[in-house]
Amino acid sequence: MKKFVSLLLTVVLLATMLTVFAVPASAEEVFTSGDYKYTVNKDGTATITGYTGSGGEITIPKTLDGYTVTAIEDAFSGNKSLTKVTILENINRIDNNAFKDCSSMTTLTISEGVKSIGQFAFTECSSLQEV
Repeated sequence: MKKFVSLLLTVVLLATMLTVFAVPASAEEVFTSGDYKYTVNKDGTATITGYTGSGGEITIPKTLDGYTVTAIEDAFSGNKSLTKVTILENINRIDNNAFKDCSSMTTLTISEGVKSIGQFAFTECSSLQEV
C-alpha cells in the first residue's frame, strides 16, 4: 500500500510540474513561404518575421500561403544585400528594427496603408537616398 501511495504522489507531482513548465499556448509557430518566414496573427493575417532571400530589389508580398501580410517585424534587420524595397498597401505596421542596418538600401517605397512605424525601423540605412 505504501508503494501505491508513493507512486500516486510521484505521478501527481510530475503532472503538476509538466503543467507548470509547459510551453504556453500563445507561443507562435513560424512558417516559411519562399524567402519569407512569418507567423499567423489572431485575426488570420500574417506578420513577416524573417527573410532568407538574396536581396537586391524586393516587393513585400501581399500574401503568404493565403494569409494577407499586414506587418513586418525585424525580418530584414542587418540585411546588407537589399537595395530597393517596396512596401504595398496591405502592410499597416512596420515594427521596431524592421530594416535596421540595411546599409545597401538606396530606395524605399512605402504605401499609404502603413499606419505605424516602430522605433529604429530604418536606422543605420546609410545609403538610403529616395523614400
